[in-house]
Amino acid sequence: MDSPPDPPKKIREKPLHCVYSGPAPMIPPEQRVRRKKYPRIDDPVIPRSYWYWTTSLAVAALVLGLLLGRFLLG
Repeated sequence: MDSPPDPPKKIREKPLHCVYSGPAPMIPPEQRVRRKKYPRIDDPVIPRSYWYWTTSLAVAALVLGLLLGRFLLG
């Protein structure tokens, strides 16, 4: 029996975002080819004013909750 003929090979089209199709440029081995996935954060410093805002909002919510609970619900 004869085997079926091979399907024609697909011609690979160049993607539209490719501008240059020549050989890749040589990169020195000490340079990174890919960027790091996540940038390294050395020492995150939260400003003191943020702590003051957060603390004052928490205290205000606590006082408001106590007042509402005392006068509206009680």
